[in-house]
Amino acid sequence: MKPIQTFMFLLLSLVLVACSSIKVDRDFDPGYQYTSLSRYAWLPQADNKGDYDKDSLQDRRIRAAVDHTLAAQGYEQVSPDEADFLIHYFTGSKTRRDETHVTVGMGYHTLPWTMGARTETRVRDYEEGQLTLDIIEPSSRQLIWRGVAKRRLPEKSSPEKRTAFIQEAVQETLKAFPPDSVVN
Repeated sequence: MKPIQTFMFLLLSLVLVACSSIKVDRDFDPGYQYTSLSRYAWLPQADNKGDYDKDSLQDRRIRAAVDHTLAAQGYEQVSPDEADFLIHYFTGSKTRRDETHVTVGMGYHTLPWTMGARTETRVRDYEEGQLTLDIIEPSSRQLIWRGVAKRRLPEKSSPEKRTAFIQEAVQETLKAFPPDSVVN
């Protein structure tokens, strides 16, 4: 591979990795006995104070991704009165600003005999999406685990890409459920 091709390949790889990164934060009750959890249900609508529309395409994608991920981890979906834990989610987005400082060239400046690099600040606004997954103890309705995934939202996307985007966010978020520090 020629040096310029190698450089372009590396640059493209870095851009793709940077664009697809998901930041995940988790919090949990360290005293809870997570090892006893095996069956789950979605928080019933009457108890739900979330911001989602149960008939939306996004809702169906999120629920399918959560159901698939939890099933792959060995959890069984049951009715709410049989569940060891309830799951609930909410979403949001926020406008963020990305600032980059770029050296654009060397040259002479306004004063005679001064030479140096000139830098430019480039500013770009983008939308960052957030998916929050809550695990709730059924009898007390207390939150026992929360995972929050944040990621830059694509400007345009096909239904397949939206589905893949949600699946990746759910998998990354639930990767640490139950918490490792309390599992024997």
